[in-house]
This record gives sequence, C-alpha cells and structure tokens, in this order.
Amino acid sequence: SHFRSLHLGRLADMDGSDEEEHWNLPTSPPAPFLGPEASSSEHTVGASMAFPATGAKGALGLSFSGGSGGMTSLSWRDGRFSDWTVQVGEKFYHLHAFLLARASLFFESHMSIAARTEQGNFKGSDLTEVLPTSCHSAFEDALDFMYSENQANFEAPASKALLLLKIADILQISSLFEAMGRRIEAAFEDTAPLLLEQYCRFHIPGTDDGD
Repeated sequence: SHFRSLHLGRLADMDGSDEEEHWNLPTSPPAPFLGPEASSSEHTVGASMAFPATGAKGALGLSFSGGSGGMTSLSWRDGRFSDWTVQVGEKFYHLHAFLLARASLFFESHMSIAARTEQGNFKGSDLTEVLPTSCHSAFEDALDFMYSENQANFEAPASKALLLLKIADILQISSLFEAMGRRIEAAFEDTAPLLLEQYCRFHIPGTDDGD
C-alpha cells in the first residue's frame, strides 16, 4: 500500500544550533486508475484492488450471463402460459384470454360475464353448440389467424374460406371477417363450386347442419 509515512529526525549541524524535520516520501507515486477498459486481463487501483476481465463487457465492465432474453410468440398449439380453455366438440384448446378477447367481441363479452358471476374455478368457453358442426374443422384455422402477428398476409385454404367467414361472424372477429370477405371476392370464379358446397352445409336441411 502506498501511504505516506512521516519520520521526524533531529539532526544537529556542526554548531548544534539548528533542527531539521525530514519527510521521507515514497520513491514513486501510486499507480493511477485508468478505468475499467484499460487492460484486457485486469484493472488495478493502486496495488491492492483488481477487477478481473469478463467476456462481453458494457461501459462498466459488466456482463450478462442469463442467455439471449428474447421473448418468443405465444402459440395455441403448446398451451404454454394458457389461462382460458375452449371446447369445440371433443377437442379442448388451452388458450390465452388476452389474445382471444382482443380479437373477438364474443370472447370479450363471455369473459366479462364469467368474471362478474364468478363461475367457480373453470375459466373457459364451450363452443360446441355455438358454432355449426361444419365449422368445427375450421376453428383451428381461426386460431391461427387470431394468434398471427401478420394477419394481413394470412392465407386461408379456399375450401375453408366460407367456414371461416361464418366463424368470424358468430364470434365477432371483425378482422377475420374482412379478410375472408376479400379472399372470397378475389378468387370468386375459381372458388365458386367450393363456396356453394360450403353454403349448402349452412342452409340446406339434411346436409351437415342448418344453422
């Protein structure tokens, strides 16, 4: 350590008439602190403190060891962080209330009613009787749309366009309704037979259902 030490000596000159005080100083001053980036291996303050070098350093020589920290998109397929269950026929989907309520006025209303009435510990919706049976097979495509981060480029199979339009109408998913309307209009000539077949499922008794 570099601390100044004081030594008092009494030295008489040849006549013994004077006294002198001598300050013994260190031969060299303390090493200056050059900042955290002054060395690639370690940084010293004086002769006793040292900061070991790390990998990627910030302005203070700090490094983050917790991984990338990136947030991945939620998916209806894995059920991670799910807080709302939807039943369609015999299938159960473990979904996310926020995303459903944001996309669908039906779900928003259902969740509001459930919160007010406190329907036990079950949090979910049974769409088995809400959606026509013919639409059950297209519900997962509707989920793909609601969970999509780029709905403007969502591609729906022509064979399900009218079914998705019906789902969007019932569940009040305005963005899906508009997207399917444009999809049907853009390819009407090519998809007319498919649209007619899907329309018959809704409105002709004895086909699939008459809802």
